[in-house]
Amino acid sequence: MTPPESSTDSGVVITEHRGPDRPAIEHITDHDPAAQVYASPHYHAALEQITGGRCVTLTAAEQKTGRIVGVLAYLEREHPELGRVLNALPWFGSHGSPRVDPNLEPAEADRVAAALAGTFARRADAALSGTLVLSPLDTPNRHAAVARAFGPHGTLDRVAQVTPLPPPGDDALDRLLMDVFSQKTRNLVRKALRQGFDIADEADGPDADGAWAFLAEVHAANMHAIGATPKPAAHLATLRAMPRDMRALYVARDGGRPVAALLTLALGRVVEYFVPAVLAEERSRQPNTALIVRAMLDAIDAGRTTWNWGGTPPANRSLHHFKAGFGAADRPYAYLTRLGTGGKIAGETPESLARAFPGWFVAPYDLLGATP
Repeated sequence: MTPPESSTDSGVVITEHRGPDRPAIEHITDHDPAAQVYASPHYHAALEQITGGRCVTLTAAEQKTGRIVGVLAYLEREHPELGRVLNALPWFGSHGSPRVDPNLEPAEADRVAAALAGTFARRADAALSGTLVLSPLDTPNRHAAVARAFGPHGTLDRVAQVTPLPPPGDDALDRLLMDVFSQKTRNLVRKALRQGFDIADEADGPDADGAWAFLAEVHAANMHAIGATPKPAAHLATLRAMPRDMRALYVARDGGRPVAALLTLALGRVVEYFVPAVLAEERSRQPNTALIVRAMLDAIDAGRTTWNWGGTPPANRSLHHFKAGFGAADRPYAYLTRLGTGGKIAGETPESLARAFPGWFVAPYDLLGATP
């Protein structure tokens, strides 16, 4: 364990723990309305299996009381020739922003988050690179405080889309249709519901193996059709092992035949639209829309308040429009990267880095010829 660091400006002591520190993390995330599944130690453990990395948790404790008021988890992976890469967090759009006790005053909370980011920056300086992915659910002030403390050499700005969910009630569907969705999306929903799809959460139970296999196969076909990289079946199988209340796999069936599936992940008040899959020949009947509505209604019943669609590529205007129709608003975030002195990135290519660190964001491509 690295010796604790004191941060006099923020009044906290930063301590490093090897592995996902479940008690420390859950002490914060259980009360943080902006905490996403990416902050869960169960997700960190899954990422260790998926990415081959090792999790490190930084905790921030008040100097006077010892009370934990902030956490930052990241993964690290070593390459024998290129060195060590740090990422908070790697793999398909995961976020790794510092999570802070929501009972702190905003300015104090930002100082704690900055202390954690500054410590992470010093770890990155001794590595090949370090990347911190901001959360779209954090405030602009939090983003600014973390970015100042981290001091990135490169920044990639991104946009997520987020739909606020109404409170529970018997009229939840009507409120989604009339208060949240656009007119065009209302029509799509009504069309989808007229199709008579049988929809159930099949993450567990007698049909679970077939449901997960269908998700992996059809998701891969959908992604290959647009030239994108699918999440491998083995990775999805790892997510399947997460606690039951953190995952749901909705399947739409027509006469018993699966036609679409949707994997969602959840923590606290936030649910993630994670992996959709729909048979190409069934797309016009909108089974994916029916699945989204069912998943949103279940999230509302569970007391969740936020539906995160994840990042949307700037060039994909049709996807942005689709999500916006479900009431999604733009929420900016960024990839912040520092180059360290613990490796050699000059002369590497996107392809060579992808081979060395599969599933990891190492650095923006315009930094590959740079030195820290």
